[in-house]
Amino acid sequence: MPRELTPDQQRETVRGFVDAAFVERGMVADVALHEGHHPAEPNPHAHILLTTRTLTRDGFGPKNRDWNAKELLGAWRTQWEIECNQALEEAGKDARVDARSLAGQGIDRLPTVHEGVAVRQMERRGIAADRGNLNRMVRQQQAVVVNLAAVQKDRQALDQIRQRIGDQAEAWRIQAGWPEPAYQRLRRWEVQAGRVLTRQDVGGWVQAVQTGETAVQKTAKAALEQRQGAQQALEKVQAGVWHLTTELEHRSDPYHGLRGWWARWRRSEAYQVWQQQGEQLKAQRQILEQTVVQQQERVAQRQAEYVQTQAAVEREQRQLAQWAGLLELPWTSAEQVAREIRAEEATS
Repeated sequence: MPRELTPDQQRETVRGFVDAAFVERGMVADVALHEGHHPAEPNPHAHILLTTRTLTRDGFGPKNRDWNAKELLGAWRTQWEIECNQALEEAGKDARVDARSLAGQGIDRLPTVHEGVAVRQMERRGIAADRGNLNRMVRQQQAVVVNLAAVQKDRQALDQIRQRIGDQAEAWRIQAGWPEPAYQRLRRWEVQAGRVLTRQDVGGWVQAVQTGETAVQKTAKAALEQRQGAQQALEKVQAGVWHLTTELEHRSDPYHGLRGWWARWRRSEAYQVWQQQGEQLKAQRQILEQTVVQQQERVAQRQAEYVQTQAAVEREQRQLAQWAGLLELPWTSAEQVAREIRAEEATS
């Protein structure tokens, strides 16, 4: 997972990838998120365990051999690239990932090799391993060699991608008067997907986000109700403390001052009863005061949960606004003509 993202953003990115790549196919996915083996070398990653059998009313059914097709691996790598780059863009990060190998990207550069846990532990203890030495040599070569051919290949690959997404679609959007931000936004998605995107693609995204927004709104409403319930319980307990304090002050009035001294001497038995009752009231008030502290902590916890759900709602709404706006633009000639007719009817 990209280290540029926060743990929450990493978790949401993995969740979106798992939903799109596996769950929508009918698989059951078990996801384990790991921070890495050593704090000094963060390596956030996820392990995803998948079922190979379809799920029926009676439990697991026969195996779906199509899920083992090697062709799916490339599609999954591309889907992960799209999810990561979208999350990095929304987080305002410049970093991007590419599902292709260095050779596939046309980059003439030596790749490093996977070191593994054992090699990293040896390196931390000061023991130079063969794989560690090889990677250090590769990094030194990368630092001192400027490969102009790789830059030229990158430019050629970018030109091929632009041509692949369709010059006709590009010219049509300009002619239809698309706003530049919306036009560039769709272009970035098309470059990532490697094809021309359609209204159906964006419509599917909007529908998925709307479903997610509905679920998040329901969670936010429940969090708000819980916060209000906790606040009401706190106010009720605070009212009980105030009532006991008032009662204690009211009962102690006859025994204050000079007249109180006289009352304590003349009515010693009643004064002793009052003292016992006062101690009971103080004990009750102390219990309620402790309850007040607990309720205040509960209110603060519910408030934090509500703030988190509100942030999730705002995030879904921003994403929805980013995509839904594209559906309001003309995607075909027929839509453009219908839009012009509506404009003429509105002005006539």
